[in-house]
Amino acid sequence: MIVIIFYVIILDSYYKDGDIDKMNLDNIKIAMFDFDDTLAFHKDREFTEHRKKDNTYWIQAYEEPNIFYEKIEPCIAPEQMQKLVSYCREKHIKMYCLSAMRFSLHSKAKEIFIKNNYGKDIEFLSASSQERKIDVVKLMCEIHNCKFENILFIDDMVDNINNMKNLGINALTPDDIKYMI
Repeated sequence: MIVIIFYVIILDSYYKDGDIDKMNLDNIKIAMFDFDDTLAFHKDREFTEHRKKDNTYWIQAYEEPNIFYEKIEPCIAPEQMQKLVSYCREKHIKMYCLSAMRFSLHSKAKEIFIKNNYGKDIEFLSASSQERKIDVVKLMCEIHNCKFENILFIDDMVDNINNMKNLGINALTPDDIKYMI
């Protein structure tokens, strides 16, 4: 019963044309989540500005990954994302965090945040830019021998969502997730 409600609410809110057959959650094999403002909502909305000031941000992220997203750049794990991860876990869907990163000095901090807030079963991947995320998704399809329609992709960037949808990938924003659970 929960799955049916989950399915209808999300599709009705996301596919405004009412064609709920476009996404079949029963066929999802891989879920890919963005990090910033998807798995981790930043309390300071100007968080990207801190990265531009000097190297302090990068040094702290590298040297203090265990506390970075708690005390230095505080983030929360949204309830709707935690529920979606639990759903994916129950359905044995392979999960990844796919983050676009200029370089990897803060990757350990991201991995620790994910593990502390979502568990150990989300594997961390990165792409060198937002545009390269699509290449990673294609490679993961090949690695897991699945089709684009078997992917659930969650990202806060509308361009990424549109690019994935153009391939036939089930792509949603975190705001869409609020309505599915």
